[in-house]
Amino acid sequence: MAPKKSATLTPAYDKSRLLHNHISLWVINQILAREDVVDRGQILSYYVKVAGKCLTPLRNFDGFVAIMYALNDSSIFRLKKTWGRLPPPVRTLWQELKQWTEKGARPLHKLMKEGALPSIPYLGLVGQQFIVAQEYPDFVQNDLVNLKKMRLRGNVVRLVLPCQKTPYIFTPDKRLLVRSIPLPPTIDFCFNRSLEVEPRLAEVE
Repeated sequence: MAPKKSATLTPAYDKSRLLHNHISLWVINQILAREDVVDRGQILSYYVKVAGKCLTPLRNFDGFVAIMYALNDSSIFRLKKTWGRLPPPVRTLWQELKQWTEKGARPLHKLMKEGALPSIPYLGLVGQQFIVAQEYPDFVQNDLVNLKKMRLRGNVVRLVLPCQKTPYIFTPDKRLLVRSIPLPPTIDFCFNRSLEVEPRLAEVE
């Protein structure tokens, strides 16, 4: 996994990372684009349920985390009136989904390792595993190959390769793809927009 300045060495990974961030910003913008709190609550509720579907049965773990990051972003998380519009079943689902991203996403990692296909692994965890493996030296005492490092790197490969070879069988929605192509606003823009739709209490008073 190359750093950003060396992204040309890992173009596929870099594009996947950019797509992940794009999805998060797109979800944030979809919620903040609504002026009415009822409408925002409905859109927020919709994306909580989409995150649940990404987790299971779709096993799109990268999409799941992208949406969870969006909903946990400060520009969305601070919208108390909007969150207050969630129906009780959706609120319960949200609490259940959050558990998968807690404790360093270890529960999510365990689910990813089950190996059911098709699946899209969360690339943040994949990159983390690879970095951990790279921390080990190539050779150990007496210039012997470090088999532990080889095994750790092999685990990453065994996780990713089957996912690359097993496509989903549904047809992509081209209308949704076209709609999501435009670059969403920046994080700073989104936070300012969040303050517009639900000002801080001190500002209201």
